[in-house]
Amino acid sequence: MKTKTKKNKKRDVNVVNSKTGETWYYSDTVKDHFFHPQNILLKEPKVNEYDADGMVGSPACGDMMRMWIIVDSKTERVKKL
Repeated sequence: MKTKTKKNKKRDVNVVNSKTGETWYYSDTVKDHFFHPQNILLKEPKVNEYDADGMVGSPACGDMMRMWIIVDSKTERVKKL
């Protein structure tokens, strides 16, 4: 989230672009998710280990998310792992 409002200039700058001097501010929630990721797989599961998968985002900018789910065949609901 790029912002240039006077209100946000009073807060500590999170990131400064070394080439342009542009400043970026991130909420505490965004920083918490970045530094303490949850529900992350470090290794892609094998095809027979999940029932469905999906991907969203743009490979051009690197914002990609891929999800795998396991569905309970009796209840037709996503199982908790």
